[in-house]
Amino acid sequence: MGQTTGNRSDAYRIQHLLDDSSWIVRSSAVDALNRVLGQKAQPIHIRMLDDSHYIVRRDAALGLGHLGFAESIPILIDRLLTEENVQAKLGLWWGLIALGKREYLPEMLELSRGDFLGIRSATLGRVEELLELGPLAASEIEVVRSGLKLIRDLDNEEDDIELLDALEARLDKLCRLDMDPSASPES
Repeated sequence: MGQTTGNRSDAYRIQHLLDDSSWIVRSSAVDALNRVLGQKAQPIHIRMLDDSHYIVRRDAALGLGHLGFAESIPILIDRLLTEENVQAKLGLWWGLIALGKREYLPEMLELSRGDFLGIRSATLGRVEELLELGPLAASEIEVVRSGLKLIRDLDNEEDDIELLDALEARLDKLCRLDMDPSASPES
């Protein structure tokens, strides 16, 4: 869960920036919420799910996932029913997955089929974060592996290929650990 590092003045400035006319400013303010307000940021993230710009909505959903409040799950699910933008959906799915709703993993990985600007790279970033969340079930590892294969088949961006290689190697280590729990994660 978020740890507060800011003071009251920082919180006031950030809350003021959430109403800025620039989506870039609002997105940056949403990104800073968890660091400055910690758990008190939850209602603000929920409010920002209604922002006019999809990046701000995506970042608000990501922030809710990182805060770890299970009460946010129904709100994120409800938003999935009406959200049309793929980047915002990626944030909603990731928020749900971070809150333990891993059944949304296949849908998140399915976004990679589309030819949307940066969506494959963004999806790879979420997979990288997923591997940091903790142990995956064998079925989840296979879902992630098939999603990475899909991205590899569709993507020829050099940076993405390097990240794919690294993520697939991490999955291979997880599979070895799953088969032999005494094996070291470093091997």
